[in-house]
Amino acid sequence: MDRQQLIQTMQQMGVHSRKGMGQNFLYDDAVLTQIAAAGFPEPADHILEIGPGLGTLTGALMKLGTRVTVMELDPRFAQRLGDLYGQNPNFTLIQGDALQKLPAFLAENGPVKIIANIPYNISSPLVEIFCEHSDRLRLVVLTIQKEMAQRLCAKTRTKEYGALSVLVQLRFRTEYVADILRDKFFPSPAVDSAIARLTPQGPDAPRVRDMRRFRSLVRQGFTERRKMLKNRLAVPEGFDLAGALTAIGATPMARAEELSVGQWVELCKLLDG
Repeated sequence: MDRQQLIQTMQQMGVHSRKGMGQNFLYDDAVLTQIAAAGFPEPADHILEIGPGLGTLTGALMKLGTRVTVMELDPRFAQRLGDLYGQNPNFTLIQGDALQKLPAFLAENGPVKIIANIPYNISSPLVEIFCEHSDRLRLVVLTIQKEMAQRLCAKTRTKEYGALSVLVQLRFRTEYVADILRDKFFPSPAVDSAIARLTPQGPDAPRVRDMRRFRSLVRQGFTERRKMLKNRLAVPEGFDLAGALTAIGATPMARAEELSVGQWVELCKLLDG
């Protein structure tokens, strides 16, 4: 499907994209094929697509011969998807809000692969759900804003490396796959996009005892990232933060972006005794 065909389809349906729902439709066939292939599809896979819209990526996924489930909030597009693929036994349509339906779906159907051009306005809460349920995922391939993809995949000591990087990389190995220019979408978004791949860390991943505590500590550390951690972190009275930083292989003058994921985990353990 090219841009003009996509516009014609929308005109025939009598629909317009809804900015409030983050609807920017990817139409380039080569890019759609690249996204589908980034999930290393196999015949036995169960693939979940979130926010399929007009179904351009859905079409590329259906060609793989795998089981495909889509979650679509907008009833206009849900009806179109049902008309296109509803007779295919490998296709399942779930109409509703992915933020509400995804946790239960993963609990009942995992492990699955998620391959999706996700609505940009819900990308952060969706990624949080992926982290909470990483044990129910085999792989995640996302088309998201380029800036967010850079943050997900950032390395230590870079400006992109932040709390989101640490929290996601605790659960996933992250890869920046490719850029996608904004003119591959209609309507064109204000920013470029990128493909990111997240692979669950598995049983050997660092473990934290209290995820809420860990999340709070990391976010506190990055709140004013130019400050040294010794001036940023609230620690119990008498706690030797300089000594703890030295014990985990950092310097007493370290800033948040200098600590690896593993070092953040070890620091949390020391703080919790």
